[in-house]
Amino acid sequence: MRSDIRSDIRRGFRLALVLAIFPFISDVQSASAQGVVITPRPPLGRAVRIRSKLALNKVLGISQARMDNGAPTHLWDYLAVPDEEWVINVDGYSYRIQAVHSQKCLDLAGGTSADGGQVQQWDCVGNNYQKWSIEPQNDGWVIRSSVSNKCLEVAGSGTANGTVVYQMTCSGANNQRWQLDDVVPAPVG
Repeated sequence: MRSDIRSDIRRGFRLALVLAIFPFISDVQSASAQGVVITPRPPLGRAVRIRSKLALNKVLGISQARMDNGAPTHLWDYLAVPDEEWVINVDGYSYRIQAVHSQKCLDLAGGTSADGGQVQQWDCVGNNYQKWSIEPQNDGWVIRSSVSNKCLEVAGSGTANGTVVYQMTCSGANNQRWQLDDVVPAPVG
């Protein structure tokens, strides 16, 4: 008798689940049939590593784990430390990228539109210098300044620790492509 009740509950749960997702599946199929492209979104509201597609063990970090405004970004071996981890959140029609260790935002220094313009951390003030678009491209993501329309780039396609990350005219090259991976907490004990 108990197994019959459990079986009925499982069937009821499965039916409820199917009914809950059916409208979404139907909308996706309808959108696809109409030629609408459904764009994936980056992981939001949780810690991520921003890995370079040049060398997957290298990530976007803040130089020397500094806490001050103006600390520049660079490429470094992933060491699972907070100055190499970021939280991405929606900010209007753009994204805000915030350093876990300092709670400061990824910022385009002075809002420059020049190639080679410094990308740094700064207090989160919500200005346009701190707004980014994050767009899927091939097997990675492009991070583009909402002010300059230029992309986050690893200088000279370097892979050495400390290589500067700045903005440059978007080219689609590997030194402008990133992988966004959830940070998985280390097991306790």
